[in-house]
Amino acid sequence: MDLTDAVDVTSAALRRRVDLNPTGSGGDHRSWWVGDDHVLRCAPDRDAGERLRREVRLREHLLARTSLPVPRSAASGSHGRLAWTLDERLRGQPVDEADDTCTGVLHDLSALLVALGEVGHEGMGDPCLPGSEPPDLVGVVDEAVRACRALDLPRALSLLTGHETSALVRASA
Repeated sequence: MDLTDAVDVTSAALRRRVDLNPTGSGGDHRSWWVGDDHVLRCAPDRDAGERLRREVRLREHLLARTSLPVPRSAASGSHGRLAWTLDERLRGQPVDEADDTCTGVLHDLSALLVALGEVGHEGMGDPCLPGSEPPDLVGVVDEAVRACRALDLPRALSLLTGHETSALVRASA
């Protein structure tokens, strides 16, 4: 999707004319800031489009299960064969531009792992979630615990090793 198409898609979704500015990042997606409140992400190919669609469904699923700041999709769809999502922009500085947010990011990541463990425990058979096999949460949490210890992050470590979290992850294995 080129910039002209992106402006048209976003303007239609928000029902007003918008200006887009490149985010400077993107990974698998082409991304534009839409004012101060939204970000438009466009998948460059079919495989990335499927991942983007699954990501949107997973975020919707997690929104009801965690107090973490998870962006909501204001609109999503396809342009030609390529998927796009218009997401509400979270407040704060992007992680890739921040200097000293490692502790906060790892704390949020720990909480997200707990929320994903709950999803796995409830049943990863939910058709909105990617894959049919539950992830190896025990291994993921073990790696996160090692990282928290190596980086001396006691808050994140306590969240990961808490009694309820450990029991939940072990039960989902």
